[in-house]
Amino acid sequence: MRYAQMRHNPQNDRWTVRTGEREYGLHCGETFDLVVEGQPYPCRLEMAETWYVILGNVGLALRPREVYQVRM
Repeated sequence: MRYAQMRHNPQNDRWTVRTGEREYGLHCGETFDLVVEGQPYPCRLEMAETWYVILGNVGLALRPREVYQVRM
């Protein structure tokens, strides 16, 4: 698995992942590990009124100005 940075792109309201020089947009239902304090947790990206991730059975809102580390 590869670690990457996940950022919000306000121009198209999508979350993107950059691995090296490649950047691609994520879609609803995509799965990855969200890294929290160095520990990866499996989650799924979803969209309602805003973007959020499902971590276990908990929905967590993503903050558009934050950069998240993920493992894909």
